[in-house]
Amino acid sequence: NVPLALQVAGASFTLPTGGLGTVPSSATAASLNITVVNPAASGFITVWPCGVNRPLASNINFEAGTIIPNGVIASLGSDGAACLYSSVETDVVVDLAGWFATEAYFGATPTRLVDTRDGTGAPLGLTNTAAPIQVPVAGLPVTSALGELTAIPSDVGAVALNVTAVTPTGPGYLTVWPCEDARPNASNLNFMAGDVIANGVIAPAGDSGVVCAFSSVPTDLIVDLAGWFPGETFT
Repeated sequence: NVPLALQVAGASFTLPTGGLGTVPSSATAASLNITVVNPAASGFITVWPCGVNRPLASNINFEAGTIIPNGVIASLGSDGAACLYSSVETDVVVDLAGWFATEAYFGATPTRLVDTRDGTGAPLGLTNTAAPIQVPVAGLPVTSALGELTAIPSDVGAVALNVTAVTPTGPGYLTVWPCEDARPNASNLNFMAGDVIANGVIAPAGDSGVVCAFSSVPTDLIVDLAGWFPGETFT
């Protein structure tokens, strides 16, 4: 399938005050809501900066005939565009919520940090409800949105993730938080048994630079990195 190039830099939009504005060429990423409408079969959507190869990552997982959205922080390539790929034929709706300027957010080529189905970044097999999965992010080697090798700084404030629950054993929820803190009474993703469902998450990294992911029931879990916020700009 040929990816769809979403030209964000230069796009016109309506300001909260009602006037017209234009996304600047200096934008490094965009906050999008992407909706899959009536796909022909089960599949997934991947969004990444145009100009680099499509990564092993997903932003939305869906079943045939469904209508399902997800919030995505999409890194932009050097031409100010994000590419969208669907593994099967489907209609898509893309809404722009805003954008990030240079130094406020650092976009990465999406990187798979955890996949319990093959043991990437975590023990192989379903999650253990007695112990969260720990995901170190500070100092992590990554590829920038422009395809250059770099690393997440040690003082990272937060990371933009996409988390996916894959065929959980029952209804439940997923919580993501900085490991140094007690697990909060909050959820980032809710699911039913057998679902394959994702959500975009902005997760504070804390002083330790390690993010925890807890599932209330056993499930396979996928965590993909989209980018990060420097400590001085994230509170």
